[in-house]
Amino acid sequence: MSSRTTNKTELNVLGDFKPVVPSEYRKSEFVYLANNDPAQNTKIIKEFDRVKFSMCDTIDFWISTKRNDVIKMMGAVDSVVINDEEAKLLTKTHNLIKAAKKIMEWGTRFVVIKKGEHGSLLFYDDVVFPSPAFSLENIVDPTGAGDSFAGGMIGYMASKNSTKLSTIREATVYGNVMGSFAVEKYGIAGLVKLRKSQIQNRFNQYRKMVHF
Repeated sequence: MSSRTTNKTELNVLGDFKPVVPSEYRKSEFVYLANNDPAQNTKIIKEFDRVKFSMCDTIDFWISTKRNDVIKMMGAVDSVVINDEEAKLLTKTHNLIKAAKKIMEWGTRFVVIKKGEHGSLLFYDDVVFPSPAFSLENIVDPTGAGDSFAGGMIGYMASKNSTKLSTIREATVYGNVMGSFAVEKYGIAGLVKLRKSQIQNRFNQYRKMVHF
């Protein structure tokens, strides 16, 4: 379940969607642009008044149809979260370190490459911070694990109101933890009744797992 084949992408209501940021959200300091039209995302980020940290994602559909817009969007945010297959497709290289450096050349400061069951890699400057996936015996549905990762990451940073490197590194671990909850059940069933204490307990387990 670590790879997929996209047979068809239908935008449906998103095809003609022209998003406008509601006034009550414009003072948000931590912003995550999900895999919507990259040209629209680049416009949306300008509607926020005082962004401390911004992050974007994308999918193969946009890379194949609007590659230049994807590159511009990545230059407009602080961090890019992207899976390994899409990073290779976008940068036209099979080496993930080279892919991350290429993306950072476009203007973003941090790149997080998601590697499914193998966790993630955080890149900044000349540093690589690998974080393995939380070990699971039963995996039910990997759909949405990447979005859960990104939400967990930006959510943790917002909860700490911090953009320190140490916080960003911890945030990638929380991203892996949230992804692990997502894949244990179908759809969003693994997340909707999740308690903060369960998240913290798994984070603590993770810390023991990687300590040596």
